[in-house]
Parts: sequence; C-alpha cells; structure tokens
Amino acid sequence: EGKVYFLGYLSDTAVFNQLLDATFLAAFFEKGLRANNTTVNAAMECGCTVITNLDEHSPNGFEHMKNVIDINLCNQLPNSEQTERIGRAAHEIARAQYGWDQLVAQLRPVAAT
Repeated sequence: EGKVYFLGYLSDTAVFNQLLDATFLAAFFEKGLRANNTTVNAAMECGCTVITNLDEHSPNGFEHMKNVIDINLCNQLPNSEQTERIGRAAHEIARAQYGWDQLVAQLRPVAAT
C-alpha cells in the first residue's frame, strides 16, 4: 500500500497480471480517454480503479467517482471504501458495454454479411 510502480513496457499477459493486484491505474491522454484504450479497458474489467482524464469524446457512461476518477475533477483520492465501489462499478460497465461479449455481439452481424 502507498507504493507507485513504473513498470515500463510489459506484455499483455504481464499487464493483466499486474492489474489483478493494482488498486489504481493512472492513464492520461493528450485529448482524453477514448474507448479503444485496451489497457484502461482491461483495468476496468479487472475491477481496478482508473484515474484518467475525460472529455466530451470519452466513452459513454464513464463518470467521475462513479466508475472512473477524472483527474480534472479530483481534489483528493477516494478512501478505500469508495475506491472499491468505483472498481466494482468499473468492472460492471466494462463487462456490460465494453467487454469481449459486447464486441462479439457487435461484430457478429458484420461477419454474417
């Protein structure tokens, strides 16, 4: 607890394994988070609380202190209970709207044509 690790380049498997033990993932972008960021999506699926920057083009449903932390609106980090709640909500939205099952459901009609 209370430690920050800069891990450099990691394989997808190594990233996944690190996310399973992480409390937060910090991921900042020049213009804001986009739906195609696989590391953020993986973190959310693992129930990891993501600290990022949102803008008007960020994925629908991502809300500060509900399922992500928007650094632009954050005055302090949440307590452990809030962090766990945000992580659970992140997991739910990632699975329901941005997970593999949702991707397959969207691609299935395209593949059939």
